[in-house]
Amino acid sequence: MRSKGLGVRFADALQACLDQLATNPKHQKRKGDFRHVMVEKFPYRVVFIVEDNTVYVYQIRHTRRGPSKRFGP
Repeated sequence: MRSKGLGVRFADALQACLDQLATNPKHQKRKGDFRHVMVEKFPYRVVFIVEDNTVYVYQIRHTRRGPSKRFGP
């Protein structure tokens, strides 16, 4: 059974993660120029790059899915 309000909590956590990227996008590079940051309290990660002053999100992925060849583990 799913927890009531789980979708709202996930949306809030994802928004907080994206807000963090807007203020501090300099996370460790994982593959090429791609960087990863985890969504707090959820098994998801955000894959992104930084060009000049712009953050481009390429993927939001569940961590138990197979790793992406393009974006790295």
